[in-house]
Amino acid sequence: MEKIPASTLSLGQAVTVNLTASKILTLSKGMFGPLSPDADNRSYDLHGIWQPVKLVVRDAGVIEDTWFIPSLDGARVQVETRSLNGNQSAVLKARWTDTKTNKIFAASKPVAVELNENKTTQNLTVNNVKPKLWTPADPNL
Repeated sequence: MEKIPASTLSLGQAVTVNLTASKILTLSKGMFGPLSPDADNRSYDLHGIWQPVKLVVRDAGVIEDTWFIPSLDGARVQVETRSLNGNQSAVLKARWTDTKTNKIFAASKPVAVELNENKTTQNLTVNNVKPKLWTPADPNL
């Protein structure tokens, strides 16, 4: 494990700060190491959102949580929703945009849902996608 300088940041109650920070910062490296042979291993970190994300919110519908489940030929997005203002109708949809060309290369079929105060989970799927495979050493972003 690489040595990280002492910190006063509180990252949790059940573990010590230095141990937690050290584990979090080294988890993202995995087996890849630095981006190039003469680059510092700390020159990048793989946690967090890497690309621009847009969330459009309308009315009193709430997206409680989302899970993105990729596969080699597509993806599934699980969306957990509920309403803050009684029963209402909503339409869930997802689309994937190529950041280099700004063109939509995949989209799910819209899913109509009835929202109420209880959480419901819906699945959005997209198939027949040919992802451009990459690694942190050779990113295709």
